[in-house]
Amino acid sequence: MAQRRSGVIGVFPSEHAAEQAAAAARRAGADPHTIRIGGASDHVTSLQAEMQDELEKSLVGPGNVGPFTKEMTKAMVPGSVIGAIIGAVIALPFAAIEFGGAALWARLVIVAVVGAAVGAVVGFQLGGMFGAKRPEEPLGAERGVTVAVDDAPPDVIGAMKALHPIRLDTIEEHGRVTGTVITEEQVQSGGTLQDVERHIKDRDLEGP
Repeated sequence: MAQRRSGVIGVFPSEHAAEQAAAAARRAGADPHTIRIGGASDHVTSLQAEMQDELEKSLVGPGNVGPFTKEMTKAMVPGSVIGAIIGAVIALPFAAIEFGGAALWARLVIVAVVGAAVGAVVGFQLGGMFGAKRPEEPLGAERGVTVAVDDAPPDVIGAMKALHPIRLDTIEEHGRVTGTVITEEQVQSGGTLQDVERHIKDRDLEGP
């Protein structure tokens, strides 16, 4: 008995893009009878896949630290680095103040370390604040059209991936998600910085 191949489910930004993905899957060897566009159950499966992916990539620290989503984490790292640099620069002039009989070079080191530490904390907090997705931001399957292929030949995944889906996941025979092939965050250039900029603008429009 031949082994059943796994399937694939993708989310594309429009009906036209979904139809192109279905056509690409057929050219890659998929049976047309195994291809579905905009299926209700596929929509639910894709939503579950994204929520599961979000949960698995969230970080939780000891005590009441976290959880931090993947978007928060990606923004917190550069935020901490940038904050540390700014904090150190701002603190350097305070080295002109004599304290404890320390030499100038020692005062420079001390204020730079303290300033960098304070700046990193502020950058960490701001990065997490503005990097996180807003509650009103829709998930991938809510913004696009699903294309599912059961028993997909190996070339189908590559063909669908080449069309830049919002996300692409592999599924088993009974529709359970078995893995994530790609998400839109992985193909966007400067995605994190664009998200932070957009969230800052949204906060400004909301007002205090």
